[in-house]
This record gives sequence, C-alpha cells and structure tokens, in this order.
Amino acid sequence: EWSIGDGRAAFPGTGIMAVGPMRAVFEPLGINDIVAKSQGTANPYTMVRATFDALKRVDSPRSVASRRGLKVSELQARRGEPGVRKP
Repeated sequence: EWSIGDGRAAFPGTGIMAVGPMRAVFEPLGINDIVAKSQGTANPYTMVRATFDALKRVDSPRSVASRRGLKVSELQARRGEPGVRKP
C-alpha cells in the first residue's frame, strides 16, 4: 500500500513542500502551494504514480463549498486567498 498521505493545499506563499518526485509533478502543473508527504515507499516511480492518483481524487472548490453549505468565495476567504475578503 502506498499513498502520498497527507497531501493538502497550503496557505498562499508556502510553496511546494514535498520530496523530489512529487515536486517534479506539482511544478509543471502550476501547483504552487502544497504540503505533501510520502508514506510507505521511497521508490520515485511509485511516488509519482501515487501523486497522480491523489490528484485525480481532488475535489473542486465548488464541490467542497456545496458539501459544506458555503459559497466558493466564503471558502476562498477562509483560506486567505488574495483578493478575497472575509465575510
């Protein structure tokens, strides 16, 4: 069993906090703020595959906001995204 474990969006300006193989996936995709940890393997090929599998399971902001009963702008404000004021 392998996974990227605790991959989650980070506050704006955090950067990419992940090991090399994961960073090689995030950078070309334009993912700038993320914290990810590899669990269960040190094999770079497996890490890349697990990273793509995890990215396939990511919910859109609209989906998360709907599930929480919020507007997308409220969700973004809670995250501290630039240009979005807190309600």
